Amino acid sequence: MSQFNQIHYKCSFRLIPAQDGIGWSDLIRDIRSWLSNNRNSQFNSDLGRSWFYTGGHKIRDPYRSSVETLAEIGTGTETEPQYWSLRFEHPDREFSFRQWRTDIGITVVDKEKFDFSLTLSHSLSTEYIGEEPEVPESTTPVLISLLLRSGNWLAFAGSQQLATGIVELDSDGVTDLWQQLTSPTRNCPVILMLPDKETGSINIDVEKLAKLLIGAAIVYVGNGNVYREVNRIFAENYRLYNGYVRIYLPRLQPERRNDDKRHRYFSGKDADSTDALLEMIVRNIARRERLAYSGLLTTIEDVADKQRELRLLTLRSAAKSADELEQLFDLLDDENKALRSRQNELIAQLNDNNEQYAKVIEDKDELAEKLQAAERAQAYVRDEANELRNQVAVYKTQLDAISLEKLPTTLIEVVEQIERFHPDRVAFTERAKTTAKDSSFKDIPTAWHCLWNVATVLHDLYLNPTNSSFDIEREFVSRTGYELARTEGKQTKQNKNLMGQRLDVYNGEEIDITAHVRYGNKSPNCLRIHYHVHRDENKLIVGHCGDHMDTAGTRRRK
Repeated sequence: MSQFNQIHYKCSFRLIPAQDGIGWSDLIRDIRSWLSNNRNSQFNSDLGRSWFYTGGHKIRDPYRSSVETLAEIGTGTETEPQYWSLRFEHPDREFSFRQWRTDIGITVVDKEKFDFSLTLSHSLSTEYIGEEPEVPESTTPVLISLLLRSGNWLAFAGSQQLATGIVELDSDGVTDLWQQLTSPTRNCPVILMLPDKETGSINIDVEKLAKLLIGAAIVYVGNGNVYREVNRIFAENYRLYNGYVRIYLPRLQPERRNDDKRHRYFSGKDADSTDALLEMIVRNIARRERLAYSGLLTTIEDVADKQRELRLLTLRSAAKSADELEQLFDLLDDENKALRSRQNELIAQLNDNNEQYAKVIEDKDELAEKLQAAERAQAYVRDEANELRNQVAVYKTQLDAISLEKLPTTLIEVVEQIERFHPDRVAFTERAKTTAKDSSFKDIPTAWHCLWNVATVLHDLYLNPTNSSFDIEREFVSRTGYELARTEGKQTKQNKNLMGQRLDVYNGEEIDITAHVRYGNKSPNCLRIHYHVHRDENKLIVGHCGDHMDTAGTRRRK
């Protein structure tokens, strides 16, 4: 059991079709398509059925994943209800005691206006006892990017149209921006950044900021000539200086005393680092966003409340007077009492019958238990036999694939043998094989032992864990003697070029190979194996196998 009390991302906006012929069913299909392609979803074969559109159904799997929809017709129809909600829950892939929940709500305003809201939250299981894990790094739900970038929809937060990236601001656009900031119908924050006067650069990663806040805010970046125009047109207490960033919240009112203090501004010196400043901005906007429209429904519970509200209105409208309404409720109460009385009578009767049949049922249950035990034993033996046959087939395939006539003498030969011997556990990209060919590492027995442990021990720690609470890095070094690092140093992570080297492509998919196993420190006795955990294929994908990759430290030494 868990309680969802940590908001990770929250947004709401109005969707308007960007082209003719787009409507409610297209929006629900977009959501279904996102869910079908979500790597945490196990329900692809069930999502195309009518319940997904009409609501009132829930599916779940044994791994704490579930999908549920609920709808209320309201002023709509059975196939296109006025209110619709979805809840998708699944466990965290890295920390199994954390559960994620996505709540989506859609309210039909008319055939061409749909109010959309989404809340992404997480929680720890109430059964978890241990050190609190780190709060997940800020991310944007993929669905928001898909909707806003699909070309099917225009998104508005009140009068403000939402963007899919940064918005460039020049001198000609300052007047329009100020009018938009002061508009009483703007319902989302606007972030404005001006470049540093001396360097002409923006200290914060604006592309990342805009990506993390898509659907929740708009990021404007002024050019070098905007400063004078901003400080000429904006009201005095709302101006911005070069090198600063300011967040203009909705309902900006220059005439109201101290209103300017709500619209915070920061410089790069206001945080320990620009990354910390970026995270602070995202956290305060994406996790505390207020609903853009009052009465907007987001959760299954919201729609259930709306159902009860509308049914009560129906009951009230059916009664011609307060006396008739009271009589109606009295009648329902009397009916409930009668049903409870009849239920008690039936229970008493069943108890009497149970006493008569108790002995027969007891004998029947005993025989049923013996039969079930025999069936379970038979099924167990059958499953064990099938498992052994499958394992023998795997071993035979592996032995047929590997040549024992000649032992490997180079790192690339080790890579090829390991890949042939463990095709179901590890794969090597072309880049990994190239780095193995070019490597100066010559200690072949160590290379064999290290890669064997990657394919066996490391694979099981990630993908077949016997204990999900242990620390993978400590456990791996304890079992194998080889060091493991799942990230890089702070300065290396701040260098885009260096982190770009830790990206690779596998079957057309970009993968992150930052995590690595390491042995030794100096060439030719230095080996680094960078990998990616591909949970969909249940494999470790090695993207680099060879000499030490560049880091901030190695570049300084060069």
